[in-house]
Amino acid sequence: MCPRCLSLERHRLLWLFLTRELRIKEKTLSVLHFAAEPSLRERLQSLPGIRYLAVDLSPARGQAAVDIAKLGLKPESFDMILCCHVLEHIPEDRAALRELFRVLKPGGTAVLQVPILGETTDEDPRITDPGERLRRFGQEDHVRLYGRDIEKRISEAGFRVEGVDYATRLTAEEISRCRMLAEGENEDRIYAARR
Repeated sequence: MCPRCLSLERHRLLWLFLTRELRIKEKTLSVLHFAAEPSLRERLQSLPGIRYLAVDLSPARGQAAVDIAKLGLKPESFDMILCCHVLEHIPEDRAALRELFRVLKPGGTAVLQVPILGETTDEDPRITDPGERLRRFGQEDHVRLYGRDIEKRISEAGFRVEGVDYATRLTAEEISRCRMLAEGENEDRIYAARR
């Protein structure tokens, strides 16, 4: 099934990854979802085997308000964590990654996505001006722009990590049908971080 009703290309790509590679429709899983995208949230909540918790820093946007760097959740509570386009907003991203590792069950998977540009992460905590953040990190509320070296940060938190350029695994027909960008144009790498 093509995920056309999912709003953004990255949501469609993530849904394909979750259903095809991680086979979430076939499993019983506890899922923790940060800054839940409404279209993905709706689909995940509709799956019979999913025990789902959407969290956000803002109480109005999740089922629970949490700080990703200080979750206050029990250790080893979730089979899967979805944290997409969140870490680039978090000043203490290494603390957040350690917390994700702490609440993930052994054998579980954290699915992470961040904007990537180049090989090396660009960050400077002294930059607080929204205009300068926009210029340097691509968005006014970003505190960094990750490079492919994010894999090292993820592994330092304890994860075994695999970066997947999932769009390259799709056929030309799937790319067209699901309105994906052509191969080489999609920079939305998916990181499968396993405990």
